[in-house]
Amino acid sequence: MPNDYGESPDTCIQSIVRLGVAIFRTIDAELEMDLTTAVGGFAAAWTTISYFPQLKKCWETGETGDLSIGMLITLIAGLSTWVVYGILRGDVVVITANCISVCLLSAISAFKVKEMLGDGAAGR
Repeated sequence: MPNDYGESPDTCIQSIVRLGVAIFRTIDAELEMDLTTAVGGFAAAWTTISYFPQLKKCWETGETGDLSIGMLITLIAGLSTWVVYGILRGDVVVITANCISVCLLSAISAFKVKEMLGDGAAGR
């Protein structure tokens, strides 16, 4: 079901997944895939995917419930620091996973800010 933004949450999630796949496809083909990199990739995928249910719920309901804006801001700051760390280390898995997580959490934070400003579910 489309919301005020014109896209269904499933379409948004599919777009984010396509972006992640495109990023991984642009990685240099000579990147050696060892067991450590594979485990890191799976860990990054699972933690990044964990944000999808919350984002979908926010998208469908327009509500963020008891989510703390302070927690969201702190988590975005931490994930952004991981991106910098990944850049410094040249670790594509760390960079990609945390960039996607920052995007997802930023979307959730936008719903939280909208709700805090009084434009949440009450205005629907």
